[in-house]
Amino acid sequence: MRRLASALTLALLISTVAHADALRGTLIHEEDLRVSPSDDAAKLAQVARGREIVIIQTSRDWTQVEAILRNPSNEE
Repeated sequence: MRRLASALTLALLISTVAHADALRGTLIHEEDLRVSPSDDAAKLAQVARGREIVIIQTSRDWTQVEAILRNPSNEE
């Protein structure tokens, strides 16, 4: 049981460090979120101005991101 707790703690610490190094940004213009890097690809959502994004990967003309679309919850 002690090994399992140590392994979980280590996994949480590693994921926290990896998460802290992510590039983040805030959109200043409304943008479309698409399934793949193509203007013809299906649109998943329209991300509003002021929403936070996490940059996962960049290439020539496209950036793969995670967009935080939901408002923060006030529940505790």
